[in-house]
Amino acid sequence: MQALAVLADELRLVTKDVSRLVPKNCRGAVTDALESIHEQAAGVEREIREIAQSLETSAVVRRPLAELLEREASSVSRRSGVKVVLDVRANVSELTDSQRIVLYRGIQEALANVARHSGAQTATVDIRSHRGGITATVEDDGFDKTVRPADIARLRTQAANLFPPIADAPEVETWAGLRPSTPDNLPLLGHIPGQENQFLATGHYRNGILLAPATAHVMAQLILGEQPSVDLAPFSPLRPRRSGG
Repeated sequence: MQALAVLADELRLVTKDVSRLVPKNCRGAVTDALESIHEQAAGVEREIREIAQSLETSAVVRRPLAELLEREASSVSRRSGVKVVLDVRANVSELTDSQRIVLYRGIQEALANVARHSGAQTATVDIRSHRGGITATVEDDGFDKTVRPADIARLRTQAANLFPPIADAPEVETWAGLRPSTPDNLPLLGHIPGQENQFLATGHYRNGILLAPATAHVMAQLILGEQPSVDLAPFSPLRPRRSGG
C-alpha cells in the first residue's frame, strides 16, 4: 500500500505539470488518462486495504481493543508525523465482537483521513461512556485548502463537455474553501446571544447552496420581527451541544 501511495503522489505531480508540458489541444486527453490511472491505483489500494482489514478482524477480536488502538495511533504518528493522542475513558472490554470491529475500523479510517487530507499536526481520539453506551470522536487541528491542478483540470474538462467554448477560457483564479459545520450537523439560525440586533445563519456544511433560499426567507422574517414560517428551535444557537448521528 505504501508503494501505491507513492505512485499516487507521483501521478499528482505529473498531472500538475500537464499544463506546462502538454499542448493545449491535448491537455484534456492527457489529464483524463492520468486521472484514469490514478483511479485504478486507488482502486487497487482499496482492494488491498480490504484484504488487510479482513485479515486483521481476528486480531481485533482476540487482542485488547485499547492496545490495538494505541498501536494504530502510534503507527499513524510514525508514518505521517501527526501526533495522535488517544484518550480512552470507557470500558471497551465489554463490547461485543462486532462492536469492537466497528469501533476500531471507524477510528482507523478517521485517522487515515486525518493523515492524508487534514494537514494537521495533532489529532485526538476520544472514547468515553455516554448514556449507557460508548461514543468516539476524532478531532484534528488542521485543514487542507490545497488547490490540486488535477481537480481543476477535471472540472474544466467536465465544464467544457457541457459548454465547449469554456475550454479556451483563461484561468483567472483558483481557490478552495472550508465548509462550516456543527456537532449535530444542523445549522445555527437565530439571534446571537446577548446581541438583540445581530443574527447567526451559518453551519450548513455541504448544504449551504441548497438551503440558501430557505435560510434567507426565514432569517428575513426573523429580522423583520415576523413569525418565521419554520420552527427555528432545533437550529437555535443556544441549543444543547450534541453529536450528529
